[in-house]
Amino acid sequence: MYLGLDLGTSGLKAMLIDEHQKVIASADAPLTVQRLHHGWSEQNPSDWIAACKIAVGRLAERHPAELSAVKASACPATCMVRPWWTPPATF
Repeated sequence: MYLGLDLGTSGLKAMLIDEHQKVIASADAPLTVQRLHHGWSEQNPSDWIAACKIAVGRLAERHPAELSAVKASACPATCMVRPWWTPPATF
């Protein structure tokens, strides 16, 4: 059993997937963006944690056995690269 989390600008999405890549369930929680000045977008990191608790909690309510089967997690990084930048070979 796998738990996928997608933290986006407008919300956090959680998904349970089995070993055959079948989606068991999904849930989400909204996030807000503060725009204090023109061109600025800010979020409070504590809102990310709260959204994660909400989305995973919704999965736990409907699929407690499946969620308890998730034994490990990984967090691959997203790398934003400028078009003119070449990453080193050991990247």
